[in-house]
Amino acid sequence: MKLRDWKKQLALILSFVLLVGVCSIPATQKAFAAEKATFTVSADKTELHRGDTVTYTVSMSGNETGAGMDIIFTYDADILELQKGGAKEGSVVFEAEKGSLFSDLNDTEPGTLHEVMVSKKILNNGTVFTAVFTVKDSAKGSVSTALTQTELTNDDYQQIDTDYVNQAEAVKVVISATGIQLDQTTLSMNKGDSQKLTASMTPADADETISWSSSDKSVAEVSNDGTVTAKGKGSAVITATAGSVSAVCNVTVAVPLNKIEIKGDKATIKKGETAQLSVSYDPEDTTDDKTVTWKSSDASVASVTADGLVTGLKDGDATITATVGSKSAEYKIHVQEIKLTGISLNKNSLTLLKGKKESLEVVYAPENTTDEKTLTWSSSDPAVASVDAATGEITALKEGTAKITAATKEVNAETKQPFTAEAVVTVQENHLTQDLADSITFSKVENAVMGQKLDLIRIMNLEEILTEKQITDEVQVFWSSSDEKVAAVDEKGVAVFLKKGTVTFTAEITAIDASGKKSVYTAETTLEVKDIPLESIAFDKIIKEMQEGDKDTLKILCNPVDTTDDTTVVWSSSDSSVLSVENGALTAKKAGIITAKVGEKSVSCTITVKAKPTKEPVKVSINEGGQKGSPKTGDTAKVLGYLLLMLLVAGETIILIKRNKFHMN
Repeated sequence: MKLRDWKKQLALILSFVLLVGVCSIPATQKAFAAEKATFTVSADKTELHRGDTVTYTVSMSGNETGAGMDIIFTYDADILELQKGGAKEGSVVFEAEKGSLFSDLNDTEPGTLHEVMVSKKILNNGTVFTAVFTVKDSAKGSVSTALTQTELTNDDYQQIDTDYVNQAEAVKVVISATGIQLDQTTLSMNKGDSQKLTASMTPADADETISWSSSDKSVAEVSNDGTVTAKGKGSAVITATAGSVSAVCNVTVAVPLNKIEIKGDKATIKKGETAQLSVSYDPEDTTDDKTVTWKSSDASVASVTADGLVTGLKDGDATITATVGSKSAEYKIHVQEIKLTGISLNKNSLTLLKGKKESLEVVYAPENTTDEKTLTWSSSDPAVASVDAATGEITALKEGTAKITAATKEVNAETKQPFTAEAVVTVQENHLTQDLADSITFSKVENAVMGQKLDLIRIMNLEEILTEKQITDEVQVFWSSSDEKVAAVDEKGVAVFLKKGTVTFTAEITAIDASGKKSVYTAETTLEVKDIPLESIAFDKIIKEMQEGDKDTLKILCNPVDTTDDTTVVWSSSDSSVLSVENGALTAKKAGIITAKVGEKSVSCTITVKAKPTKEPVKVSINEGGQKGSPKTGDTAKVLGYLLLMLLVAGETIILIKRNKFHMN
């Protein structure tokens, strides 16, 4: 910045300072014109605890002409105990003037500090005096302090107006709890009960407010006065808190059983019927043992199990009692008995083919009888028809009749005998006769070819006849062949065609009735076994020539493919020294011509075996100078290209040298 610019800036700043100074002169004169001094009381703490130290300060402000003062500071001597104080403890109002006076009038006037100051010059504004107090162990409540006298005079002993401000009015003594105790640390309660807990603090006159809380309100709730109300089964912790200290009470809530009730959907049951009873609890969430003990007042009428299942046994009434702990309930059961008067079967007679099974149904009179319905079944001739003693299932065994009897386990009260019902069973047999055997036929077989198999049972209609006529005989079939060289047959009726010719298959059919009597019948079928002759053969590919040392393979194709002739191939070579063959595998050995023949049906091919060509030596030309690889005609273009490339490189090199020289200069 130029010098003249600095001068301009400096002139501007000085003008501003001068203006501010001029403007401030009237304000200063006005402040001095309205003199009024103010005394202020303050404390370094607003909250005190027993044993604390607190410092009170009296200060003066706004003094302009005062040279002497007389002030009286009062404090609550029941709360505060003076440790030290006075102008000499830090006053800035006086400058160690002779004649200053500090009076501690605690002995004659407890709770009063009186200070008189006389100076030869104007007193400074600032701290008049400080006083350090200790809070007594018995202190409590708000701390009362005041300036009861504030006199200020000038050199002419004229009194100056003063104000008084007390900033220490809010100081109070707070008594914190150092401990808290509950009158009970454990409670055992029943749901719905209430009990009050009492909390005491140390010290007893602590200012803290006690708050209450529960760890689980669903178990126990607690009110603001410490009353605990049991809400549900379980455990909860009740906590009383005062400031930073707390105490707990562990509460266990039980739900006692008030009563029980038996529930059931039947008050009347028939003999043999059951009714399931159960117990409901009041309250349902009881913590008491819920084990139930069941008992019947008359176990011959109605019995009851450990899980409450009642069974009716005979006519009468019984009271079922359920007991849970000291609580019990009753349930009355009436048992009805409906006596059986007789039984019958749904069929009086029936006819069954041998081997068939059937069951009879029993009808009870009356249908709703409560008597036991267990039956025992029997047959008058088990060889003709047997019956399952428990289920009553009948099995027909052989021709004849048998009486099937059902008897109850319950006895007739009058005859003292079981109730019975009977049905006559007639067992029939259907035999395989000669007429039926004469109707056995075989399906026509058009193509019986050598090497094939045929299931003779499948082309015979025996199974259809046995099923249609419901033959009850046991039927067995034995097979034979008239010429086993043409065709053989096994015990299951599966034939194998071996060679061309005519063959007759015979089925010997034996029918055995229930008495063991056998009847033998025969059925035959004659078949013409054909063969499929080989018509021609051919190679699978054509090979015209091979080189010495080469190998290849030929295969023979038969026409027709499914010929029954022997398809063994015999391979031969016209000259094995030229071309050898083994199972169709060819190996060329040296130059020559061969012919291959295969089997009776021959096929041949002429294969020329050529010698492998020899490799010619690589020729290398030598120029007149005795160097290999002299350029031939046609290489001129390559040489010119190389020369052009060299010229370009040389030119670029010269340019680079000149550039470097220029930079060096």
